[in-house]
Amino acid sequence: MEQVVIDYLQSNATTDKLKQAIKDVQDEFMNTEGWGEEPDTSIKKFIIKKEDLLKLCRDTISGQLEPEDLHRIAVVINNSKYFELPPWIDGGVVLEMVLEDWEYTKDEFPITVENVKNRWKIFLELGKHGPHYP
Repeated sequence: MEQVVIDYLQSNATTDKLKQAIKDVQDEFMNTEGWGEEPDTSIKKFIIKKEDLLKLCRDTISGQLEPEDLHRIAVVINNSKYFELPPWIDGGVVLEMVLEDWEYTKDEFPITVENVKNRWKIFLELGKHGPHYP
């Protein structure tokens, strides 16, 4: 599953392949003790970049991905040892905040196309939230 997410972020997997790989991620995470504990050593750790999350935003805004897909992808990235964020000083704090918002959705900011466009995409681009959000 992690390799498919990596392939998608590198434009080497289709949207359909990604959706198929992540569709049961919540069930897999909840039903597997130590999920992600022993990574396959044939898969190199993938460092998530701002551009990766912007790609996910653009693909959601264009309708290629559903907002719920962002939640599933965040669960994979946040709970797998295959992924790594850059240090906070190098922008990792912004990426961490966005991924946490997507994994742990809040009532005031549900994952919708409008929030992806007007909140998270702007936050990733500018390092601050858009004019409609605190």
